[in-house]
Amino acid sequence: MEKKRAVFKRSVRKICEDSPVRWVKDSLVAEEPFTLVWQSSDGRSERLASTMRTPGDDLSLAAGLLFSEGVLLARSELHTLSFCGGGTANELNRLKAHLRLDADTIRGRLQHRPSASLPQSACGLCAMDDLSSPQTLLEWAGSRYRGKPVVPNSALLRAGLQRLQTGAPLFSRTGASHATVLVGPEESFSVHEDVGRHNACDKAIGSVLLLEGEDKPFQLTAGTGVLVSSRLSFELAQKALAAGAAWMASVGAPTHLAVELAERCQVPVFGFLSDRRFNRYV
Repeated sequence: MEKKRAVFKRSVRKICEDSPVRWVKDSLVAEEPFTLVWQSSDGRSERLASTMRTPGDDLSLAAGLLFSEGVLLARSELHTLSFCGGGTANELNRLKAHLRLDADTIRGRLQHRPSASLPQSACGLCAMDDLSSPQTLLEWAGSRYRGKPVVPNSALLRAGLQRLQTGAPLFSRTGASHATVLVGPEESFSVHEDVGRHNACDKAIGSVLLLEGEDKPFQLTAGTGVLVSSRLSFELAQKALAAGAAWMASVGAPTHLAVELAERCQVPVFGFLSDRRFNRYV
């Protein structure tokens, strides 16, 4: 199998006022389809989700998706992750998760989604039964929180921002990716990038889940915060809180539903994070 590229080079015309047009080489972030299929211990399989993503960290993306959708509760429930072969150029765009769960258990954990509909993106709630009710979303997402809220100090927030600015090479090269930073309580940082906001968050959470070996329900290390390079939408907030985030922050603003969810869980939220200022919403 040929490894997928995360960046492509292309000649573009650079246009500036009062300067002649000139051709330069530019870097474009790769964007390809990705499909995740689960296979149960009793041999049944179904498609869980399809999304557009930047190739790379696909195993982490798959693990994060399985967790954020509620399929996996612990690392021990995941047997293996493997790409679906076939000898075609797209064989690395389809991945199968072999689970230590029977099909009835998996489907039972996916009851928040209608059986006739499968999510076409990685937001974690695109196919919920009732997206017309904000209260339904808040109750479902809030019930998954098992973490312990912590208020980080300003120095830790700024350290996380600095790591975001210096530890996202894909954005530095292309300007077209998003990133999620896991900020540990002892200033340990883990940065994950993708063309999709939701995917970057799933990759970050999934990378930690894959390192777990215990049978207990998965949670991020106590005190860990989640910092995103975009706005903090409800979709991102529910992923972070499902993983037990102690606090959440964003370079942009949070949405009102993300703030309401955080208030329900009493988790601090920070927005418009910069080197000199930020807002606290919860």
